[in-house]
Amino acid sequence: MGTILGYALGSLRNQDLAEQKKALSAAGAKTIFTETLTSIDGERPEFHRLMATVKAGDTIVVQKIDRFARNTRHFLEMTQDLNRKGICLRVLGIQLDTATENGQLMLSMLRAIAEFERAVLLERQKEGIEKAKLAGKFKGRKATARAKADKVMKLLEKGLTRQQVADKLKIGVASVYRILKDAKGDQDASGKQVAAGKAVRRKQATRLAKDGKSLAKTTSIPATAPVNPDDQLSLF
Repeated sequence: MGTILGYALGSLRNQDLAEQKKALSAAGAKTIFTETLTSIDGERPEFHRLMATVKAGDTIVVQKIDRFARNTRHFLEMTQDLNRKGICLRVLGIQLDTATENGQLMLSMLRAIAEFERAVLLERQKEGIEKAKLAGKFKGRKATARAKADKVMKLLEKGLTRQQVADKLKIGVASVYRILKDAKGDQDASGKQVAAGKAVRRKQATRLAKDGKSLAKTTSIPATAPVNPDDQLSLF
């Protein structure tokens, strides 16, 4: 059986972690990572240390969703990433446990709610854009997560985890995976183009070699043939 690890996060208004720690301990957490936020967009070093420590078969326990993720969409992305690594997540406040069938059912409901919220948001955004266009104030779409692809790759090259990169750039971890997939696809395509170019050059070289041999046979001059001085090339 894996290890149960707890995570407690204080807010800007309430940094007392006693209640969270008590609940996490009662849930079986032997080690609890704790930290408080000092700013709205503050880093979470203890959270990253937790993610670097937890391994397949372990369970992470938190008291509430908002103590673990920024919003529902971020929570679902985090859960998907943990499931991929074989790590379970328990949220005590809503009795969600991803290791159980009921927990997976709750995740499905949360995904449906998140999709509904996104659809409503997109509809409102569309209406807002139309109004802005009519008022002559529409300035176009802001940069998406893919626009940060270069930054994502640089941070990954420095050794940051996918989740650390996502948190640092304030994008979803799923976007980091998509950018990595796109980068790999570009590398594969480039490799295929290079290989194809080499194959073409090899064929051309082979054809030229054959043509050269054929030309040599048809234009060869007998060794006994007289040499005309007027046929010699002059350097002056």
